[in-house]
Amino acid sequence: MPRQSLSVEFIQKLKALSGHKTNKSFANACGKQLPNINNYLTGANEPGSKVLKDCLESLFGWQVKVVAEVKPLPKPLTSMTDEPGIYALYDHNFELLYVGQANKLRNEVSQTLNRAIPGLVGHKIKSRVHYCSLYVIKNAKVRHNIEALLIRILGHQTYNTIVEKFKP
Repeated sequence: MPRQSLSVEFIQKLKALSGHKTNKSFANACGKQLPNINNYLTGANEPGSKVLKDCLESLFGWQVKVVAEVKPLPKPLTSMTDEPGIYALYDHNFELLYVGQANKLRNEVSQTLNRAIPGLVGHKIKSRVHYCSLYVIKNAKVRHNIEALLIRILGHQTYNTIVEKFKP
């Protein structure tokens, strides 16, 4: 039996070292689709260097890329990045209004801006937002835990109503 390519062996070893028991959980952790991961793990397709790099960053990377720190809300929102990350929305006095995480920052910020302000009928969050902070964080678990931490620390001051739990 011929030896598999090094990149197939690498992704198989990566799955084993990551502790994920199923291909589905491994695919989710890598930010990849299950059929593609199955093909890479079986050797049906050879993962390229970009796939391997993305998996490594998603599984073990704590990289946080600052896109904006308390900057005016981009207008139009289409100029905002569509990468995954964390966002914070502020009013005209730089008071924090909302903290959220997103698989696609542009879409989630847009949805949040159109939410109603709790307790104020007919008022949307966008009527109060003037500034934002945006951070690209590709690792879903890191993203979730940073958001949960921020909401726990600052939640009483924001429109966030659900307190998130940390994921091990």
